[in-house]
Amino acid sequence: MVQGKAAMRSSESIAANLLQQMGYKVVEMHKKVTINNIEISDVDIVAEKNGIKYAVEVKAGPADVSSIRQIYVNSKLLNMVPMIISRGLADEKAEELAKELNVIFISVSDQVLTNLDEIYASVKEALVDFLDDFFKFLTKCKIIDEKDLKIISSIAVSEDLIEAAKNSNMSIEDFTKAFSSLHNRGILPSGKYEYASLISKLIVIFCKKQ
Repeated sequence: MVQGKAAMRSSESIAANLLQQMGYKVVEMHKKVTINNIEISDVDIVAEKNGIKYAVEVKAGPADVSSIRQIYVNSKLLNMVPMIISRGLADEKAEELAKELNVIFISVSDQVLTNLDEIYASVKEALVDFLDDFFKFLTKCKIIDEKDLKIISSIAVSEDLIEAAKNSNMSIEDFTKAFSSLHNRGILPSGKYEYASLISKLIVIFCKKQ
């Protein structure tokens, strides 16, 4: 799955070390987020301090509104406090939303989270991974029916699972099961919702043409 794996692994490791220096205990990396035992997303780091657990999202770049909403949803599903570590916030909307949702924000410098070698490795690896995934998922067009396409279309235009369920006029439980079915059948990737949404956009564009 394309996430810029090389840089993200480095960024997450640096973020984990930063949290430890700030007095947090790193409990788990890449914590799966599930609803009714169905995986819907994951959280980069689970940290703990003074008996309180934090769901931590690590962004190599600035955190935008979508990132803030996603970590907020994930943290609520895990019953944890939401936190983002990134190189600033993308804009005023992101800043206001983080305040409104009480998402803890830790800003770090460009030099802390990445460097030029990591950026080059990340872009190169991400491009290869993305092209591999892109063609793999497009081969699934022939097995996608109208019901699947309705779910995929909702994922493509929604910022998180809750919004996608609402756009499909489905309960979160029913939509999660449909979402999981698409994962299990190899039609959509597992892991971050944002990536599943990106692939969904491409499927809607290309599969409708076939």
